[in-house]
Parts: sequence; C-alpha cells; structure tokens
Amino acid sequence: MEILLDTVDSEAKKILEYNIKNTSDELEQNIATYDKNFEMNENKLFKHLNDHIGKIIPDRNMSLAFYDCTTYYFESFDEDGFRERGMSKDNKRNETQVVMGLLIDTNGIPISYRLFKGNKHELHTMEEVIDDILNNYTIKEIIIVVIGA
Repeated sequence: MEILLDTVDSEAKKILEYNIKNTSDELEQNIATYDKNFEMNENKLFKHLNDHIGKIIPDRNMSLAFYDCTTYYFESFDEDGFRERGMSKDNKRNETQVVMGLLIDTNGIPISYRLFKGNKHELHTMEEVIDDILNNYTIKEIIIVVIGA
C-alpha cells in the first residue's frame, strides 16, 4: 500500500506542477495583453480629452510642453513589482513609492501623465514620455531643459 501511495503522490505532484506552470504562463500572457490594451486605451483617452480641451480652448498652445516627475510614497515597506524603493524627493528612504511623470501645456493644463515603477530614475522616464509624445501628439519639436536642485 505504501508503494501505491508514493506512486499516486508522485503522479499527483507532477500533474500539479504541470498545471501550476501552465496557469502561471497563461497568467503572464493575460497580464501582458491587459497591460498592452490598457496602454492603448489610455492613449485614446488622453487624445480624446486633449481634443475636447482643444474645443473648449481653441487657441490652446501645445507647441511647448513642460515635463516634471515626482514621487508618491506609501506607508508600506512591502515592494510589489510596481511600488519599489527608489530615489525619493522627500527623503523617504524606507517606504515604497511610485514615480509619476506629468506633461502640461503652457497654460498648465495636463496633456498626459504616466506612472512608473518606484525604482525608475526620472531621467529614464523621459525616454518613454518622448516616444509617447512623438507617436500620439502634434508636438514634434522637443527641447529638454534640466534644472538641478
């Protein structure tokens, strides 16, 4: 009887491991698809909002835009793959955080924003934002000015 239980447990273990691996792979694919769809819809939403603002403010100037990053920290020490420890502008060294990059027009009206993992340096956030600007907006000339503190 003991030999039979060992065989069943071994087979059950193989089946469970196989199912867990397949479920994990499927979950990763679903998350990737969700993220891609969310980003596409987010871009559509920003375009729609900017078109609507353009109707309200017909002379809206989007030939010049300003970009800034800030960090939002959580009263938590648990990292989760998005909330991470990073360079905090508030010197919150132990809390987890996210980084937000905000793009505004000359009137201070938001054009777009993006959230980044908390351990991403703000200089590297600009790469994604510049790609987004060039692909989704009429802003074609970008001048980068960095003001150090």
